[in-house]
Amino acid sequence: MKKFLIPLLAFLSLPIPINAEKLCTLTSELDKDVVIKMDGEYLGMFGRITYKNNPMYRISFFHQNGYGGHRYTISEDKDPNISWEDFKHQKYPGNGLAVFFVGNQVAKGTPVEKRKKGQKRMLMPKLGQNIWYIRNEWERRTEPDNLKVISAAEGFFKIEGKKCKFPYMW
Repeated sequence: MKKFLIPLLAFLSLPIPINAEKLCTLTSELDKDVVIKMDGEYLGMFGRITYKNNPMYRISFFHQNGYGGHRYTISEDKDPNISWEDFKHQKYPGNGLAVFFVGNQVAKGTPVEKRKKGQKRMLMPKLGQNIWYIRNEWERRTEPDNLKVISAAEGFFKIEGKKCKFPYMW
């Protein structure tokens, strides 16, 4: 048994190459330095909002039951070393709707026979406001990097990567 266990452990400890096509990113159309890097493939995904690769906020997406719809929850990323399993959103996190588009068409509301192919995009109308109010101190709210993220949050994000499995995308 030991003679199989040691080689198995050695094999499992080898580094695994990352395939860039497996990544899911949401890149701001207003500022290419603002990127949401996603972990996971489906709604219920977790991600980090970064500015110039510096993690600033944590964001999670979920699908509402019933009629459906999509929401996000956002909190400040105060300790980037905490895993998602150990991370808890702050007591009063920001949250809002996530609206999906393909090209300029609303993904959920466009009848199947009228759908056209295009860039997959997302709009989170309250994201900038949520980011502003997450930080309580004026000095921290008005930090230049934070203001860049807030400005970018007011616009569309391009959904990129083959592993982005948001619903209603054709």
